[in-house]
Amino acid sequence: MAKVAQEMISQSAYRRASSYFGESLGELKKVQPPSRQETRLQTLVVLGLIAMFSAVLAVMDGLFNVVMSWIV
Repeated sequence: MAKVAQEMISQSAYRRASSYFGESLGELKKVQPPSRQETRLQTLVVLGLIAMFSAVLAVMDGLFNVVMSWIV
């Protein structure tokens, strides 16, 4: 009896896994890669954010050094 139940569970797990991967492949077929222009724009946004955060960190570091030189 337990062997039959175990076999039914394993078949059910196989069906669920098969369904999951089949649906995943279906969704992947719908995905479109970004165009060259979109990629360029997103790259510029990332580089701009990196520059902005670098500047903010540089200012904060400078202020921290000034404050620490007053304290020490």
